[in-house]
Amino acid sequence: MAEDYSTSSTPPCPHCGLASKRVHSRYRRRIGDTAIGGRETVIHLRVRRFFCLNAGCEKTIFAEQVPGVTVRHGPA
Repeated sequence: MAEDYSTSSTPPCPHCGLASKRVHSRYRRRIGDTAIGGRETVIHLRVRRFFCLNAGCEKTIFAEQVPGVTVRHGPA
């Protein structure tokens, strides 16, 4: 089982777009799919949560997304 880490150092807040460097926490995310031939493919990611630094933003904490791999509110 391999575990990937995001390389983005300053992901943008999905609500206001402001980039943040202030990490709130980390969690593991498991992404699964059925590949060709009926074999299950599973990706294990360690994802970070960040504080939004914009005092006027409604989002105070957001999770980073890995381009091409994860999307907000995507299937687990």
